[in-house]
Amino acid sequence: MVKEESTLINIAICDDDLVFASKIEAMLLQISKKQMIKMNIEVFSDGSELWDDIASGKNKDGAGKFYGKLNNIEK
Repeated sequence: MVKEESTLINIAICDDDLVFASKIEAMLLQISKKQMIKMNIEVFSDGSELWDDIASGKNKDGAGKFYGKLNNIEK
């Protein structure tokens, strides 16, 4: 038996219309369940919140690495 690696997709939704952002999140969660894909979804109401989250280094993968490269910071 071959063991499949589980993949986690990190998704940031950024929109000042929280109703719309919530609809997008709900759609992604449906896709996640149907396709059996693990998703970590975070919703931000403006770009500065998203940028602060990236800059904090909270998420060491993806965007956090990108931020570090932009600012010559090793995370």
